Amino acid sequence: ADSIHGLTGPALALGTGEVVSVPPLHLREADEVGASLIRASEMLHQAQHQANHDELTGLANRTLFHEIVSQQLTLCERNNALLSIVYIDLDGFKAINDEYGHETGDKLLRTVAVRLKAGSRHSDVVARLGGDEFAMVMVGAHMEDASIVAEKLIESVSAPYVISDTLTAHISASIGVAAYPDSGTTSEAILHRADGAMYKAKSLGRRRVAIATTG
Repeated sequence: ADSIHGLTGPALALGTGEVVSVPPLHLREADEVGASLIRASEMLHQAQHQANHDELTGLANRTLFHEIVSQQLTLCERNNALLSIVYIDLDGFKAINDEYGHETGDKLLRTVAVRLKAGSRHSDVVARLGGDEFAMVMVGAHMEDASIVAEKLIESVSAPYVISDTLTAHISASIGVAAYPDSGTTSEAILHRADGAMYKAKSLGRRRVAIATTG
């Protein structure tokens, strides 16, 4: 009975999606059940991670990004705080992907992800929204702060990419910046404004930052 009781906590934890650990119970049947719980926990945790993260880069995906921004906006509204979204689109990526193939393109995207993470603060969340589009949410940052970070990201992303001994790729980034509450009050609205600002940056000649209009 004690052995079965020892499995109750891990079983309940599994139901919440937590990673389960089960101490040895010194009863073969109970230990086998415990091992099964651990395997199920690991599989569930992995499935949850895959559902919320981009497989290629390991960054948050669009779904998780929207969830995080929505949660942070609730806190911002409650605490009268600020939040900025930085929308990043690569310039020249499609041409490289088309000419040298998807393997080269994937390697380039993975390196972009590393550079974006390196250029972000510990509290920022970087996501790959799809294709060659990325975004970053900066909690507590107003438009000017985010724009300064965005300018640095452009320099980082635009540095050469050594793909192989015979290939060095060159791309750049166009970035749009939007903020709460100036640009909108929902995740969708602010991201839409940041996306629009990014297209403005492209229309102005690429490799630059543009600020979103107020909502």
